[in-house]
Amino acid sequence: MEHRWGYPSRGGGGLAARERGALRRGRRGKDHGVQREWDVLFRSWFAKVALCALTVVVAACAVTTAGRPMAADTRGPLAPIQPSALDGLLLSVDDINAMMNATSLVRQSSRDAMLASDARADLNCLAALDPATEAGYAGTDWTAVRSQALSEPAGRKREHFVVQSAVSFASAEKADKFVAISTGRWSACQNRPFTAVDPSRQVSWQLGEVVSTGDTAFMRRTQGDNGLWACLHGLKVSNNVSVDVETCGYSAASTGAVSAMLDKITAKVTG
Repeated sequence: MEHRWGYPSRGGGGLAARERGALRRGRRGKDHGVQREWDVLFRSWFAKVALCALTVVVAACAVTTAGRPMAADTRGPLAPIQPSALDGLLLSVDDINAMMNATSLVRQSSRDAMLASDARADLNCLAALDPATEAGYAGTDWTAVRSQALSEPAGRKREHFVVQSAVSFASAEKADKFVAISTGRWSACQNRPFTAVDPSRQVSWQLGEVVSTGDTAFMRRTQGDNGLWACLHGLKVSNNVSVDVETCGYSAASTGAVSAMLDKITAKVTG
């Protein structure tokens, strides 16, 4: 049975220098070689400009960064990620174990549907609580979802809990809007207690403050009076995909893995 809510159980100046040298020699009344040097320099410079102007018609001129010419980026917009590619975006069990400083995490469940939300509860809080939920994605025009939950094997004490999800949208614009929607929903439930209920148990949480940086959003929550068990819910959009993850555990490393997971999965989106 899949557990919810993450509870524990880069030389320069070559041309300029030569021009100045030529000018000084001209002032001293030296030979006519100065003019020839100017002619050569000018023809060389003009040829470079002409070549760049011609090249820009078909692509773009090279740009120079820290003294080194680099080809301009002409890739254009990324093609949308198709639903069939979502599984390939998710991280391997070995990757997640390494990020969580763990060795025994296994995949407990996989889903291709949003996690159901209790309509009787505060939907803003449910959206903040877990990745890939009906409450979190309601009205956002998402098209497909792939989600996995990982923890220690059955029969062992749960010391970590991880959810990784990739959700596709019809366009990158719709995915961008999702971050703003989520930030608004999560903010409506920040800095307050919330009790989540399912048929088998209820879990009380203290929800933290929402931290948003444009294409990302994070919210931390703790459970119990001592707050030792903590979870960090984070999401980041890239192209037309929302990467939605959470990590839980008793140590800072457990929640610190969220940013690394978001970056590694979104790197797959951009290729």
